[in-house]
Amino acid sequence: MKKRFWLSYDLGIDGDYDGLYGWLDRIKAIECGDGLASFALDVGKSRDIPAFILKQIKQRTSLRKRDRLYLIWRREDKKMSGDFIHGERHRSPWAGYAVEGSDSTEDTEDAD
Repeated sequence: MKKRFWLSYDLGIDGDYDGLYGWLDRIKAIECGDGLASFALDVGKSRDIPAFILKQIKQRTSLRKRDRLYLIWRREDKKMSGDFIHGERHRSPWAGYAVEGSDSTEDTEDAD
């Protein structure tokens, strides 16, 4: 069964982009911005889709511990899902940018 996927990748400056790009080209993925690709892939009757795709990628790409791959897909129940198939979440670069405003008005009781 063919399904649509989105893959976000961060291999750092010196990652194996040749290997990953070769795999993405082979499966006719389309570019969706910096570090993001979309593709349709036949996953057969695979129950563990993320593991299936990671195995496909690892056959052509040398992944290091610090490399990150995030896969997004529609589950059988039609809900969208996403998970790191390699690597892990980092602190968001935008963390701390939101200014938590304080209420500048004060409620006081009138003194007579």
